[in-house]
Amino acid sequence: MRYIWLLSLAGCFDVGLYDPWRPIHEAEVDRIRRVDRYVERLTHPSAQVRDEAFRGLVGMGPEAVEPLLTAATYGDAPRASAALLVLEARREPGLAPTLVLRWPKMIGAANRAATADLLGRSGDASVVPDLARFLDLDASALVRSRLCAALGILGGAHGIDALGRAARDPAALVSLPAIRALGQVGRSEAAGPLLDAWRRHGDAPRRLACADAFGRLRARSAVEDLIAGLDSDSHEVRAACASALGLIADRRAVRRLVDALGDPSIEVFQEADRALRRITGRTPAVVPGPRETLRERTKKAWEKILG
Repeated sequence: MRYIWLLSLAGCFDVGLYDPWRPIHEAEVDRIRRVDRYVERLTHPSAQVRDEAFRGLVGMGPEAVEPLLTAATYGDAPRASAALLVLEARREPGLAPTLVLRWPKMIGAANRAATADLLGRSGDASVVPDLARFLDLDASALVRSRLCAALGILGGAHGIDALGRAARDPAALVSLPAIRALGQVGRSEAAGPLLDAWRRHGDAPRRLACADAFGRLRARSAVEDLIAGLDSDSHEVRAACASALGLIADRRAVRRLVDALGDPSIEVFQEADRALRRITGRTPAVVPGPRETLRERTKKAWEKILG
């Protein structure tokens, strides 16, 4: 009977009132709810509300990280992009590797594209091999184009092979940023994949990007192709080829650049003249003539210098 009496007495009291941890638990729950409210408001129609939520999440403690990662992984495109911007503004340590681990769970192409943009801006070159692998495997042309851009920003040799394969893609949405990225990585090994892309794609935008990349890399292996490019139907490609030849500064191009001084495009003429100055280190003395155009006089001055 004594034990029954004690149990009855205990039932008369709310044991929770004596829980010393209860205030701490309630504060934690409040913080979690506040994080969830802010994440929800990241896509609010009001810019003021969105800005308040953004600033609130940036200033919060570590309790905000997991909800933001969840929104970036599983949320719709606007919320995922907003969550990624918050994570970037918080300067979370180890964010890039964490996002790489989350990548396979991101079912939305827009989420992966926004993540690729952030990884490119992160400056963390340790994720380059993972981005190269994603570039080979991802089915979305949009995502692959953003991965190419990220690899170009981060640089390094580990992404060159994957970028070379992407540069051969028939879709310009993928191959064009891949070509640009190959020019950005600053490695001589990128010249081979670029030459392959140059010979594979004959359209002006991709030829233009290749020529620019050859100039960035000072790719002597591309000189003959660039010389041939001076006969392109596109004046922009001809100008880009002349500019690249000037940056490479290979004397094999001199005679052909002199011929390009007679090009009907003023842009090609200017780039050819600039290229000749770079290659030879000379400045022609252009003598005024009553019946000759500036191009004709400039061409004669260069022919006199070069014999």
